[in-house]
Amino acid sequence: VAPAARADDGALDCIVIPRLSRLELLQKLPTLYAGTHVDVPGVIALQGRTIEIEPLAGAVPFEVDGEALGQLPLRAEVVPDALNIVGAPR
Repeated sequence: VAPAARADDGALDCIVIPRLSRLELLQKLPTLYAGTHVDVPGVIALQGRTIEIEPLAGAVPFEVDGEALGQLPLRAEVVPDALNIVGAPR
């Protein structure tokens, strides 16, 4: 979902996708698999060592690597060398 993400760059990549109707979602789905969804109007790609996201209103779910983890607000921070990733360059 984050085509520019790298396991070894010390940054978090966050992709914010606006609310879409089911029809719009189905129409845009091929761009997700092609990695071009970041060019879709309204999609925001962010990168940083710390990311804080707060909802404007109501309950907003969030996912990490495709896994539903909860609802906003969210604060995520890079912890250098916290994980050993097999195959990742050092």
